[in-house]
Amino acid sequence: AVLAASPETITMNFDMPLRVTLIALRDDVGASHALTRTDNMQPINDFSATPPTLAAGKYTVEWRGLAEDGHPMQGHFSCYISE
Repeated sequence: AVLAASPETITMNFDMPLRVTLIALRDDVGASHALTRTDNMQPINDFSATPPTLAAGKYTVEWRGLAEDGHPMQGHFSCYISE
């Protein structure tokens, strides 16, 4: 996705409840950016985290989680914030 400004939240939606065990936000040089989350590591269908205000550039979100049956899941997605 290409965004015109820094996002207020990062949101992920899952088909079944998932306990998000890792969420990481990195820029194009690999620097980490802190995310504030409020899910308390509970299984949820709709996850959101608040990033700091981000400068223009490419960012990647990496996540890992456990389904209620214990099945591990993971993924990543990227976005570009234009100037």
